[in-house]
Amino acid sequence: MSLESASAALAFLLLVYGGGLLAWGTWQLAARIRRGAGPATRNLIGRPEPPPWVQDHWACGRCRSVNPRHADRCQRCRAPRADVEIPMPPPATEADIIPAAIPAAGMMVLLEHNATAHDEGLAGHWRLHVNGVIAGSAARRDGALGLLRALQGVETVYYDPKGNGMGPCPIAALIGAFEAPTLPLSEPCPEHVARG
Repeated sequence: MSLESASAALAFLLLVYGGGLLAWGTWQLAARIRRGAGPATRNLIGRPEPPPWVQDHWACGRCRSVNPRHADRCQRCRAPRADVEIPMPPPATEADIIPAAIPAAGMMVLLEHNATAHDEGLAGHWRLHVNGVIAGSAARRDGALGLLRALQGVETVYYDPKGNGMGPCPIAALIGAFEAPTLPLSEPCPEHVARG
């Protein structure tokens, strides 16, 4: 074997191993950036980490890290979930605000459904606005029906059942729609299924 072919073989070998190490290092750096992107981005824009019950995650009692719901071990300290999981009770829900009577003669009345409230564990999925002021809120469809029945002196309520903008609805028809087996909604909602 000549000196030129030996040096060429050695250079090729160094190139292959060096390239492999460089690729491995780049892959590890990209994975580390991906793992830290969520919290780092939230910290940059000033948005706090969502609580574990919103994300359906669990918290470790040993190292206080938050782990995804499918993990059976802590990602930081590797302790088994069954031994170190901190129980996270959901936040206390607020009571429905359903006045006995809501005078609304000559005013604009709007019934709003917050579709994200179910996922976030918030109360007040249904809100009734009278002239831009919240006159009452309810967590379930029966509470929304109570809000509509409490209205006095109004014939039309603005409502958005299809998610394409508020439109006027006669109050009698809207009350009838809420008394029906399915909700007058086209967006996803746990209450949207027929009542049994």
